[in-house]
Order: sequence, then C-alpha cells, then structure tokens
Amino acid sequence: GLHRQGEADRRRLGQLERKLDARFEERNREDEGREKWAEIRGSVNGLIEEMQALTKRVEGLDERLWARTSGTELAKQRNRELEQQVQALEQQGRLNQAAMDEASKRQAAKMRRTEHALEETTRRLAKVEEEARARQQQGPQWDEYLEVRVSNLEQQQERFDCDIGKLQMQLDECMQGPSEDQHPQDAGPSVEDAMLAAERSLATLKKDVLGQVEDLASSVAGLRVKSDGQVQRVTALADRMEKAHEPAMEALRAELAQARHQDRREVDTELSALRNRVQEASESSDEAVAEVREALRQTAAEIAALSLRPEENSVLRNFDERLGAMEQETCDLRARLDALPSTGAMAEATSPAPLPTEEAKLQEEDELEDIRRRLEWLEEQSSAGAAAERADQRHAQDTICELVESVSRLKQQASSNESAVVAIQQQLQQLQGALERRLNEDPAASRVPSEVEARVKEMWEKVAEPHARLLDV
Repeated sequence: GLHRQGEADRRRLGQLERKLDARFEERNREDEGREKWAEIRGSVNGLIEEMQALTKRVEGLDERLWARTSGTELAKQRNRELEQQVQALEQQGRLNQAAMDEASKRQAAKMRRTEHALEETTRRLAKVEEEARARQQQGPQWDEYLEVRVSNLEQQQERFDCDIGKLQMQLDECMQGPSEDQHPQDAGPSVEDAMLAAERSLATLKKDVLGQVEDLASSVAGLRVKSDGQVQRVTALADRMEKAHEPAMEALRAELAQARHQDRREVDTELSALRNRVQEASESSDEAVAEVREALRQTAAEIAALSLRPEENSVLRNFDERLGAMEQETCDLRARLDALPSTGAMAEATSPAPLPTEEAKLQEEDELEDIRRRLEWLEEQSSAGAAAERADQRHAQDTICELVESVSRLKQQASSNESAVVAIQQQLQQLQGALERRLNEDPAASRVPSEVEARVKEMWEKVAEPHARLLDV
C-alpha cells in the first residue's frame, strides 16, 4: 500500500513539477520579458545619462584643448611677428652699419686727399727751402770767387803797372840814348793804347762783377721773400684744414655715438618686449598645461573608477609623463629666459663705449641668433606638444569609448545574470512553498524520496554558482 502510495505521490509530484515548470516557464517568460525590458530600459537610460555626462566632460576637455591649441597658435603668430620685427631690426642695423661704413669711407678718402695735398705742399716747401739753402750756401762761395777774381784783376793791374813802369824806364833810357830821335813817335802811341785798353777792360770787368753781385743779392732776397710767404701759406693752410675738419670730425663722432645709442636703445626695447612676450606665453602655456593636466587627472580618475582592468591605464600614464616632460621643458625655457641679461645691465655695460666695436657687434649678432634659435625651438616644442596632445586626446577618447562599451556589456551581462538568478530563486521559493504546503496538507508524504532532495540540491547549486559569480563581479 505504501509502495503504491509512494508511486502515486511520485506521479503526482512529477505532474506537479511539470505543471509548475510549465507555469513557471510561462510566467518567467512574461516576467522576464517585462523585467528584462525594464532593466534594459533603465540600464540604457543610465548609460545614456552617463554617456551624456561623459560627452559633456569630453566636450569641456575638447574646448579646453581647443583653447590651448588656439593659444599656441596665437603664441606662434606672436612669435612670427616677433621674428619679423627682429629681422626688420637686423635689416635696419645692417643699413645703419652700411651707412656708417660709407660715411667712414668718405671721411677716410677726404683725409687721404688732404694728407696727399699736405705731403705735396710739404714736398714743395722742402724743395724751396733746399733751393734757398743751396743759394745761401753758394753765396759765400760766390763772394770768394768774386774776391779771387778781383784779386787776380788787381794782380794783373799791378803787372800792367810794372810793365808800364818798365816801359817808362825803357822810354827814358831810349830818350837818353843815341837813338832818341829815331822812334819817339812810334813808342808813345803804343804805350798809351795799351794803358787805355787795360783801363777799359778793368772798367768793363768791374761793371760785370757789380751787376752779377746785384743780381745775386736781388735773387736771394726774392727767394727769401718767396720762402717766407710759402711757409706762411703752408702754416695757414694747415691751421685752416685743422679748423675746417675738426667740427666735421666732432659732428661725425657725435652722430655715430648718437646712432649707436639709439640702436642700442631700440635693441634693448625690443629685447625687453620679446622677453615679456615670451614670459607671458610661458605663463599662459603653464596655466593651460595645468588646466589640461587637471582635466586629464579627473578623466583618468573617472576612467579608473569605471575600468576593471588596471593594465589599460598605461596610455594615461604615458600622457601624464608627456605632460610632465612638457612642463619640465617649459620650466627650463623660463630659467633660460631669466638667465638672459637684463636691459639695464646691458645699457650699463654698453654706455661707456661711444663708438661701435667689432666685439659688441658680434655679441649683438650672437644674442639675436640665440633668441632666434630659442623662438624656433619654442615653436617646434609647441607644435610637437600640440600634436602629441591631439594624438593623446584621440587615444584617450578611443580608450574611454572602449571602456564605456565594455562597462555597458558587463552591465548587460550582470543585469541578465541577476534577472536569471532572481527568476530561479523565485522558482525555487515557489517550489519549496508548494512542497511545504503539500507536506502540511498530507502528513503521509513527509517521507520525500531521495531523488527529489538530490534534484533540489542540484538546483540550489546551479543557482549558487551564478550568484557567486555576480558577487565576484
């Protein structure tokens, strides 16, 4: 009887299980569809809200990055304008230098012509002085020559006197001798003719000597007058040239000093303006980098909170490292700009020199070349930083999208698993409730077969496994 009753109970329980399974399946289908639809709708709404929040944050980050890139473009434009101004300043300096060189060349040519004129004048003066000196040196020799000539003439006159005396004595002897009456008329005219000829020769010689002496004296006096006048002219010309060129030289020196001072002032002004602009650009870049880093830190924190795999955050670490490197490079650039000499120090260092020197020109060219290289380096770094920021931004957006998709998939899986677990738990609770009611109604059925207990345990194990997985998730 008990065996039959047990078999009947088994059949009833089997039918009851089948009916319950059929009803559970129908209800589960309806409830699961509604619950799944509600859960999917809620999860979709939550995901939409999260996506809207993330899109707002990404748009804010995009706006900040766009402001940063527009700031870098403005800094590039300012740097280009500064470079054009520096090039114009260099061109103006070259033109001023060329004008100064041309003026110095013209002044040097004038000085060379003046020196040649002075040399020609001094040469002529030296020649005149040598001629006068030669004439002065020849004056005593000429006098000695004249004295010798006069002494010779006197000696000749004495010889003539001696001859005349001898002739007179011979004449007296002839007149006293026996032949006194033979040649008195021939001897008298010959002696008188000789004396007259001698007197005429002496007179002509004296006239010639006196004329030559007067000519020499007049020529020497004229040479002295000419030499004195030439000396006075040369001295007056030298004084006049000194007086004429001294104001021009002073004016040229003053003009060169003024031009040099003006150029130095303009260069100092441009350098100070350039330093201020570069400092403003560096400060703005520091602020923008700080804002970008803060936004990226917030985004990284949100992504770290949403992500389940921490090994995917290496991209953000690399992005932070790049930002740190850019910040370090900006600090180095600011230190280099602070290390540049100030405008007052440059003015104090260059004020004692009134005229440009080669060392100062080379130093200015080196400073301008250094500033140009720093500007080029700043442009390259800003462009490279902007490109790296854009690439990192795209990579971060892709990573965020992937993380959002993975989170959405995990949420869907979790919601589906949770709904399945809840449904199974409800089924088990209903089944357990039905069994308890059955046992309460029929005390004879308290002895449940071991198959039913094994099936219930197996179902509890199946339910416990996804529940544990959900807890792990």
